[in-house]
Amino acid sequence: MPTEIARPISKNRQIVNNTLVESKDRIFHFLLRQTRNQEDAQDILQDFFVRVLARADDLQDCEKIRGWLSSILRSVLSDHFRKRTQESKKLSEYASFLALLERVEEEPETDFPCVQQNLPKLNPNYRKLIERTDLRAEDRTKISNDLGLSPNTLRVKLHRSRQALGRKIKHANTDCGSECALQAICR
Repeated sequence: MPTEIARPISKNRQIVNNTLVESKDRIFHFLLRQTRNQEDAQDILQDFFVRVLARADDLQDCEKIRGWLSSILRSVLSDHFRKRTQESKKLSEYASFLALLERVEEEPETDFPCVQQNLPKLNPNYRKLIERTDLRAEDRTKISNDLGLSPNTLRVKLHRSRQALGRKIKHANTDCGSECALQAICR
């Protein structure tokens, strides 16, 4: 079994270790004020320690350790905020994408051109009700709860909405073609 020989700790590393132990709380509170988030402050502090310990032997003048640590802390803090800005930008782009998808879902398609042409001409309340019940096939209980209506009142409003759409289609004299299931109404 191989044995590891412990390397003697250099004077610089010893000074860096001691300084980190002494100033850990002060650095953490500084980071907490900067980020206003305990988890972020802890993450940045950990990144700071890793970077400092990895570069401990690079310290040239032990008299200037505070300035050296400050420059590393500024660098780590800048990296954190840069990363957070990139994440926020990506989240914003994703939110825009989701909003676009929602708009696409809000515009239901139907195989009946006569319905597509005449639905926008309806009273907005009738139009929304037909879209939710017939085109999106939402649960009627959910719709009645959302609108604050009893199931019977919803049924009556839906009946009136469909009648109004039928009248619009008849008055428009649109010809849907031979594939439309609503040919009897359209002609």
